[in-house]
Amino acid sequence: MTEFEKRVRLALLEKDMKLGQFARQTGISLGYLYEIFKGTRKAAAVREKICGQLGIAPEAEAEEKKR
Repeated sequence: MTEFEKRVRLALLEKDMKLGQFARQTGISLGYLYEIFKGTRKAAAVREKICGQLGIAPEAEAEEKKR
């Protein structure tokens, strides 16, 4: 599981929302989300959309906070 997937799943858990619900709400297919999580799709704009929808920091900011 990638760090991005962990952050998304944690945010969904906090919002009591399942990944499928989130996919439908945002108009992103579940398969596409899985590809983004695995890293086979970079999709920077979609990642930003996901972060915005969930209210989490984009990856670059999250990585900086770790250091």
